[in-house]
Amino acid sequence: MFVVNFLLLKNYLKTKIANVNIQITALDNRIIELNKSLIVFQQELNTLISDNKQYIENSLKVDEKLNHLSHEILKNRLFTYYNNSNYHFNTFYNNNGYRDSNAYIAHGGGVKDFTYTNSFEAFEDSLNRNFKFIEIDLIETKDHKLLGAHDWKYFKNLTKSDIDNFEQLESDVIKTLRIKTYMKPLFGSDIRKFMKSNKDIILVTDKIQNYDLVLSEIPYSERLIVEVFSPNDYLRALDSGIKYPAFCIWDLESLKIAKEFKFPIVTMAAWSFFNSPENIKLVQNLHDDGVTILLFGSGQEYWNAPEWAKKYVGKTVSKIYTDYWSPNELP
Repeated sequence: MFVVNFLLLKNYLKTKIANVNIQITALDNRIIELNKSLIVFQQELNTLISDNKQYIENSLKVDEKLNHLSHEILKNRLFTYYNNSNYHFNTFYNNNGYRDSNAYIAHGGGVKDFTYTNSFEAFEDSLNRNFKFIEIDLIETKDHKLLGAHDWKYFKNLTKSDIDNFEQLESDVIKTLRIKTYMKPLFGSDIRKFMKSNKDIILVTDKIQNYDLVLSEIPYSERLIVEVFSPNDYLRALDSGIKYPAFCIWDLESLKIAKEFKFPIVTMAAWSFFNSPENIKLVQNLHDDGVTILLFGSGQEYWNAPEWAKKYVGKTVSKIYTDYWSPNELP
């Protein structure tokens, strides 16, 4: 009886093992098929990646060519203006040294107590100090009027106002405010009147990019220097009728752009360039190439030092934005 059961068990196990071997063989075959499919898939994927890589590379080359073409078209448009006899881009170039009274631009409307206020009184004081060049930051009110202000936040601080949403204020409300308790806000219409009665005044503007509005409120294109921040804006300003755009050179990268597009008038951040002999040499080279450089600064220890002014003003840069010196009080 025991022998019979043992034989039955043995046969049962043989059958089970045979079945398992069959399943293992089938599984091995399936794995082989899957590996073949995986190899085919990998080959197709590699082909797709290769094709896509070529497509991306071709697209990048096309973009590069289009950018280059766009640059060249922009340059040609600009050079057409540069070569136009009706435009005299070197009008404000100064190489006469620091004693030239036209080497100084009243910063933010005026000097000393009036610096950075962009106020009516600042403009008035600058005229009394015999400034020919006065810089005013301009922004646009909700009702599309030009206002002398660096930005809304700074203007609000100057007025000590607790009004919310300053940028939503219209000009009639702004006229009621006072800067530092006693100075009146300066509007485009005020500047127009000042320039009408003072025919030698040159206005230097900052911030504003609505060139049509500028010329509408201050229709003196021959007496406007308008700061711009890109090659496209330089051309857009010229196309709008601005005779003297000035490209802002903020750092070494923007200096490269200025040289590439040969901008004849530029503004420049003093802190980025008067920090090493190598960078000062870059500025000197630009000045020697006939580029009119309007240098602005803010709080540098040398800014009001007469020795610094005597060394660089009218020699390395054409003009500086000053918060201290004036034609009545030269270094």
